Amino acid sequence: GRTDAILLVSIDLRGGDLKIVSFLRDLYLPIPGHGSDRINAAYDYLSKNPEVICIVSGYRNNADISEAQCMYNELTEMGIDPSRIWMEDQASSTIENFNFSLALIEEKTGTRPDWISVLSSEFHLLRSSIFARECGVNAIYIGAKTTDLPTFVYYFIREIFLVWYYSIF
Repeated sequence: GRTDAILLVSIDLRGGDLKIVSFLRDLYLPIPGHGSDRINAAYDYLSKNPEVICIVSGYRNNADISEAQCMYNELTEMGIDPSRIWMEDQASSTIENFNFSLALIEEKTGTRPDWISVLSSEFHLLRSSIFARECGVNAIYIGAKTTDLPTFVYYFIREIFLVWYYSIF
């Protein structure tokens, strides 16, 4: 399936702490009259937390560029330092976002985190918790409000079916 994710990583080299905030599913940009959602929340978070590294994740899926590259481009155009953004462009599902991003963190830092923070749309947190558990990480969940009502309704209904699917299979 289609995927994209932003995992924000904070590494305290002196204390050895590793903190991650994950923005999963569907890149949202400003919609006139409807506000803005996740990519702007990522920008806001990165702006307020200059020590945080961001992992953007998602493959190409018949597009000119990968979803990871699209998010990288958007965040750098917004002013985020490119050195703070790590790209993972192979994940094609949410579970792969978790697995491949955790592997990238371990590759770059030598440490696989025990805890992550997942910031996602409010409708996506239950399924994210299933995948975090499946990946063997504990997570703190932060719901991001979806400002466009038709988008919220569509993805909320979709999540219900996907949670059922993953619960059964």
